[in-house]
Amino acid sequence: MNGGPGAEPAAEFRPAKPHESIKMKAAAGRGIAYETGRRCRQSGVSVKFLLVVVAWCLLFVFCSPLAVLAILLWPLLWLLSLPFRLLSIVFEALFALFRAALLLPARLLGYRDGPSARTR
Repeated sequence: MNGGPGAEPAAEFRPAKPHESIKMKAAAGRGIAYETGRRCRQSGVSVKFLLVVVAWCLLFVFCSPLAVLAILLWPLLWLLSLPFRLLSIVFEALFALFRAALLLPARLLGYRDGPSARTR
């Protein structure tokens, strides 16, 4: 324990929840590492929202008519973007189905995709 001769080497650090660690999220490529911050999610305020509010305040200070126009047009732009969001959801599901169908023979033969396959 005190590092003398015959002492056991220190155990390797392993996170309590390895699939929720920042390294695992960044390595998976499914999300950006800063999205895993718990402090922002617990308070209910996201960093993205705060940046939008600060940017709007700066725009209001420098050019208030443009800021008011942005406030009025934002809901219309959001409504126009909804069909494209739905299309992206449909195509994402379609590509996931194609990927599952293409990888089915490999999965039946025992191949596991992901970091958990390397630890077994």
